[in-house]
Amino acid sequence: MATLNLWKNFQKRKNSTKQPSGSADASLTAYLKEGTSIEQPVFVINSNDFTYNYAQFEGVYYFIDDIVSLKNGLIEIHCSKDVLATYKSYITASSAYVLYYSHSNSEIVDSRLSTKTAVTIDSSTESFNNLGTGESYMLTAVGLSRTSVFACSKSDVDELFVNQDLIDISTDYATEISGIKAQIGALSVVTDYEMMKALADIFMDWKERSGEVTNSVLYCDDAQKFVKNCYVLPISKSNIGGTDHGIKLGKWDSNARGNMGFPRIVHDSATLNIPWQASDWRRNEPYHELYLYIPYIGMINLPASECMGSNTLTVNVAIDTYSGVASFVVNLSNGAVVGQYSTNIAAPYAIGSSNIALTEAGASLVNTGFAVGAAIAGNPSGLFGAALGLVNSIKPFPATIGSNGGAAGQGLGNTVKCFSVFHDTVVSPGSVSAIAGTPYNGVMSLSGISGYVQTSGASVDMPAFGNDKDIVNSYLNGGIYIE
Repeated sequence: MATLNLWKNFQKRKNSTKQPSGSADASLTAYLKEGTSIEQPVFVINSNDFTYNYAQFEGVYYFIDDIVSLKNGLIEIHCSKDVLATYKSYITASSAYVLYYSHSNSEIVDSRLSTKTAVTIDSSTESFNNLGTGESYMLTAVGLSRTSVFACSKSDVDELFVNQDLIDISTDYATEISGIKAQIGALSVVTDYEMMKALADIFMDWKERSGEVTNSVLYCDDAQKFVKNCYVLPISKSNIGGTDHGIKLGKWDSNARGNMGFPRIVHDSATLNIPWQASDWRRNEPYHELYLYIPYIGMINLPASECMGSNTLTVNVAIDTYSGVASFVVNLSNGAVVGQYSTNIAAPYAIGSSNIALTEAGASLVNTGFAVGAAIAGNPSGLFGAALGLVNSIKPFPATIGSNGGAAGQGLGNTVKCFSVFHDTVVSPGSVSAIAGTPYNGVMSLSGISGYVQTSGASVDMPAFGNDKDIVNSYLNGGIYIE
C-alpha cells in the first residue's frame, strides 16, 4: 500500500518531458492490482472520480490510459509509464548529436521546407562616374619628333583634314610659285585651285630634294600618313584629363587640338546594394539567384552562397586609354573577389587616307625635278605636262571619315545592375521552429535547450530498464519537447 498522486486535466504532449507543477489534485492510498507490471500498472483506489488523467507513484510519472469502475466507491486506474517526464533530469543532462532544435537559425539550410514555383525579382542600380559619361576620340599621331596620343572631341577629329587646301608657305615661296604660274598663265586648262595645288606639290618636292628647305612642312595629303590610329572611348575628354595641345602631323601643324599628358590608366568604380530578398539561409541557392549586369561585359551569374555575407558589391574597372582594354573586378563588401573580366571597350573610328593613289602620285613626283628645271629655264610646257599628270591623280580632297562599326557596346550606357531572383519557401523558416525546430547538425548539451529537439543516434545514460532506455532514445531521435 502506497500513496498515488493524481492530477485532473493535466495538459502535456506525449513526446514531452513536462512534469506537473504544484501539488497534486489528490493524493490517495492505492493498491497495486495483483499480477500488474510496474511499466503499465493498474492501481485500485477508493474513489468515484473519473476525471484524473495523470499520476505519480514512487517517483515515476504515468499517463492514465483508462479508469474502470469495480463497484460503487472502488475504481481501477490503468496507467502507462511516462519515461520522458520520469527521466527528464537524465535527458537534459545528456549530450547528443542534434539535428533540429528550437532556436534562431539564419545560416543552415532547412531542406525540409518546400520552395514555391513562383519567383520574385528585385534589382539595384548604380552608375560609373567616368565610364559611359561621354566620348573621347583617341588619336595616335606622329609629330616632328615623337608619337603622341591625343584625347579629342569628335569635331576636332572630323575637321582634321577638312578645308586644308594648302599649308602655310612663306612669302618668298609664294612669290616663286606666283612667278611660275605667271609663265603659264595663258594655259587656262585647269582651275586655279588645281593649278596651285599641283604647283605647290612640285615646288615643295623640288625644294626638299635640293636641300633648300630645312624646316618645311607637309600638305594635308601627306599629313594623313602620320595618323596611325583613332578609336572612341566611352569616357568624356574632361574625365580622361591631360592638357590642351595642338595636333602636329609630321611637320604640319593642323588646326585640330586635343588633350595630352593624361594618365595611361583611368580608374572607375560603382558600388551597389545586393538586392537580397531574405536575411537568412534563403540567400543560398536554389532560393536566391544573383546576376550582375556590367555594360561591355554582359550578364554574370554570381554565386549567391559566396555573396550572402555581404550587402553591397563594388565593380572596379581599370581602362588602358592607349588601347581601350578594360579590366573589371567585382569585390564584395567583405573584401572577397568574385570575378575578374576583361574586354576592349574601344570602337574603331576610321579616319582614312584622302584617297590619293599613292603609286600614281609617286610616279609623277619622280619627274618633278626635271619639270621644275624646265620651268625655270623658260620651258613652261614641261612644267605643265608634269602638273597635269599630278592633277589627274588627285581624288576628292577631304579625308574619309568612317562610322563606329564597333560602337554597339557604347550604346549600353554606364549603369551597373544587380538582379536577384527569389524562390521563397512555402512558409517562413522561423515559423516552424517551435513545432519542428530548425537545423543545427552538431553535438550539443541538451541542458540549454527549451522546446523542440530532434537527435540522431541518441543514447541517454540513465538508471532505467532497458526498454525504458530504448523508448527514450527512440523518442529523442523522433523529436521531443523539453518543457
